[in-house]
Amino acid sequence: MRWDIPVIAFGNFVIGTGVMIAGGMLPPLASGLGVTIPVAAQLITAMAFAMAIGAPLLGALTARFDRRLLLTVALLVYAIGHGACALAPNYESLLGLRVLLAVSPALFTPQASAALALIVPPEKRGRAVSLALLGWAVASVLGMPIGAYVGAVFGWRAGFALVGVLALLGAIGVHRVLPSGLKVSMSGRSMWGELLRWPSLQLAIAVTAIQGAAQFTTFTFFVPALQAFLDAGPTLVSGLLFLFGAMGFTGALLSARFMDSVGPIRVAHASFAVVGLGMLLWPLGNGSLAWATAAMAIWGFGSFATNNAQQARLIAASPTLAPVTIALNSSGMYLGQAIGIPVGALLLSVPPAAADYARLSLYGLPILALAFIVSLRAQQLGRRRAASRQMS
Repeated sequence: MRWDIPVIAFGNFVIGTGVMIAGGMLPPLASGLGVTIPVAAQLITAMAFAMAIGAPLLGALTARFDRRLLLTVALLVYAIGHGACALAPNYESLLGLRVLLAVSPALFTPQASAALALIVPPEKRGRAVSLALLGWAVASVLGMPIGAYVGAVFGWRAGFALVGVLALLGAIGVHRVLPSGLKVSMSGRSMWGELLRWPSLQLAIAVTAIQGAAQFTTFTFFVPALQAFLDAGPTLVSGLLFLFGAMGFTGALLSARFMDSVGPIRVAHASFAVVGLGMLLWPLGNGSLAWATAAMAIWGFGSFATNNAQQARLIAASPTLAPVTIALNSSGMYLGQAIGIPVGALLLSVPPAAADYARLSLYGLPILALAFIVSLRAQQLGRRRAASRQMS
């Protein structure tokens, strides 16, 4: 058995839990810090924006670093930082810590995928990367619901402390399992130069950012929305978030099976359609547990397969550029969060009403349609490039 894949998947689970746990704890965070829910949501926005900037820059600067050392240090920083978050005295200090902590997600997820590209045979790369990225899906299956429950029952400080302990375990696992000496041959500068001459890759990365913005317009506000829709308590909220994540895990696992045979672009487009259906059904959940359950199950099924397919798409196009393209793809995902969250917050009244939360996904649907159109254009340009290379 390859232990590098499950260990990296666990690292992604820890990273994803740390990124998303604030979303699960929005109400206790807002209450405990004396701010409104939209202001508390900026703890996610600020971190996402910092990750969006940091991922490509750090990916280029660390292109030739040993992967095992780099990934271990990233998780150790995450562990220490979340311990500090648990002790933060006020909103401003917690916001600053979240921004500083962005260095770990900016490094770990993209560079772990790039490391797998160095270890796994070419014909298995798409599946390997998809399986490793299942850690993010598991973070929604367990991380966000646990955050919602722990935050409601034990307080938000306990939630951050839990992530710190998990990050320490992840660092130990990565250091013990990954081989040393994993380095890429190209420098960050030469990778950037090559990428600038590849428009289809640039558009494919843009697709990740656009679809992320579409989803996070609503996704970040799931907890207060469910409370407003259904007067849901901690157990029901955690249960619905668990359902969303479990369906996301199922969809991501199923997509991994077809990634290399069907192709990541087709998988990405199919997942866009499933997410769009879930977003379309979301408003019906206002006052109806059955519709809320259906919307979250369908939305979740497609949600995590989208980024898995995008990662595999970039690696398939150019494995040698993976350290930069995967970093930029992660940056695109984080940028989508940084755009979608404030857009959603601006669309909410103060205080937010259930009808406000219900409309959020309808504003996200046109953005998701734009992602599909851009993806088709990227696919067209990629085919032209491949055809011109064959002719030459």
